Amino acid sequence: MSRLLLMAAGWTLGLLPLFAGTAERVVLPEKYARDPGAGFGLVLLTDRTEPTPFLQQLANRYADAVFVCAQGADTNALIAAVCAQYRVFSFPRGRIALESAALAGADGLQALRNYFRWGYFQVEPPKVTRYGARLYRQVRGHSAAPRYSIPAPWSLVEGDEGETGCDSRLAYFTIQALGEKLPAPEVTVFWPGVAVSSLDGAVGVRETANGFVFRPSARSGGANYITMVQEGALELALHHHVEGAQHGPYGGKPLPWAQIRASDNWRAACRAMFKVARLTTCEATGGTSIKLYGFDSNFPRRHVDHPEHFHVMLEWDHWKKNNVGHYILDERGFIRCNHFLACGEIAGAGQSGYREHKLGEVTDYVGPAGTPLFRLHLLPDGHGLVLECPGTDARYRVHSDAPTTGVSLAVSRAPGSDWCDLGTYSVSDDTEVGRYEIRHSLEGTTTAECFPYHRDTGRLLTGR
Repeated sequence: MSRLLLMAAGWTLGLLPLFAGTAERVVLPEKYARDPGAGFGLVLLTDRTEPTPFLQQLANRYADAVFVCAQGADTNALIAAVCAQYRVFSFPRGRIALESAALAGADGLQALRNYFRWGYFQVEPPKVTRYGARLYRQVRGHSAAPRYSIPAPWSLVEGDEGETGCDSRLAYFTIQALGEKLPAPEVTVFWPGVAVSSLDGAVGVRETANGFVFRPSARSGGANYITMVQEGALELALHHHVEGAQHGPYGGKPLPWAQIRASDNWRAACRAMFKVARLTTCEATGGTSIKLYGFDSNFPRRHVDHPEHFHVMLEWDHWKKNNVGHYILDERGFIRCNHFLACGEIAGAGQSGYREHKLGEVTDYVGPAGTPLFRLHLLPDGHGLVLECPGTDARYRVHSDAPTTGVSLAVSRAPGSDWCDLGTYSVSDDTEVGRYEIRHSLEGTTTAECFPYHRDTGRLLTGR
């Protein structure tokens, strides 16, 4: 019988043997042969000494899994080594023991998915009802987590940072009970000494001397802290970052402010670039959506968003078809490469999966017609991108020698023509007030576009 300890892992920029010269073995899925820099989701530790064909097959079928084979090893020491090598963060659901063959087929994969989503290793989705809620601090900072009084048969989902937790910004929790579509129970939350600015996912709220009584109404306690700005076919995500609210691979260390500011500035300039290129309507984009996303440090709903980067995506068919550019940033905010992901079967896009585009290379964003809607050239020095649209002579460039300060936009209207400066874009985000501002500077004049948002939830407010 093979014992497996299951842990979750984040992005990593190089997968090396865990302990060279010892009995431990690492089993990688095939996608790492194509792209050694691809991110992964799971690390599975098994007590076998050598990988079996079944383990390799499973790793290939469950493409986010990496297996570490180690017989008779000190499990705690091995876990520590895995965490150090792969920047692992965990959802400690404990150990499960099962026959190796149980994971070999499609049913085993489904059981594994149910295990990580619900905590039950079984093929059929368990009949479980979940509810969650969030309590936001009026004054951000650290304190003891709330205490919860939950009536039986309901229980708190613990040990899963994506469902229940507490940080400098909020406390959030998820409860569950066996059974389908059960009505939500009344929960009492004790949080003495903490002033709460708002509750999200709570109905029938009554305030008590040391907390609140209410019925949770959200599907989960985990939530996004993000503001979405939609302009026709162009979507800009405003990611918000708060010290002390880091989770996942960002937890336990200072926020990477240089990359955060650079990611914001790159996306603001890219937004302007696509507007100047007139790729903002469904007619112009062939029914697709151009999405400009950053990265999350607050780990909403387990989203593994590491290392620091910004996205340029071309998406359609309800996220079933997607060209996903991950423009990885170095410690100064310059672009290192593009971890490009093709999702779904897209005619003309080649094999689905990850592949790395290095500096100086070109990324084709292929639309439903099977031809590139646009191309992004990675400048050889990592200082920007050049946009080209097939069938047109114009080129557009986002460029910066100091991306943490601002990113400039320029256009060349004809082959061989000089670049015409269209201004510099920079971003500020006041997460205490809830004000995201994009500034545009050109020839000594600066204008600002403001996006007010709900300080707690990130919801876009009117009155821009």
